[in-house]
Amino acid sequence: MPIGTTGASALLVRPLLRANAPRERKAHIVVFFIFVVSNCGGLLTPLGDPPLFLGFLKGVPFAWTLRLWTPWLIVNGALLAIFNVWDQIVFAREERERPGSQLEG
Repeated sequence: MPIGTTGASALLVRPLLRANAPRERKAHIVVFFIFVVSNCGGLLTPLGDPPLFLGFLKGVPFAWTLRLWTPWLIVNGALLAIFNVWDQIVFAREERERPGSQLEG
């Protein structure tokens, strides 16, 4: 049985937080995780997104949402690119502030 985007977020947020526990600034990681997993993750099938599931129950064909793969790819690609740039900036700042860092200057 699929768990959907909400279930996936609830299931995966603890390992995400545990993996990033050593980081000082990690709020942006959780925000982007919610954007990607909770909001954009379930776009392609009615199983992962309640509004799409309601459309399916009202007669919208199950595979209709697969036509949206191009906007889905663009939005997720943009979110991941923005996250990557933002995280590199935050991580570099953390590294410069950490005593004994190679970037310390």
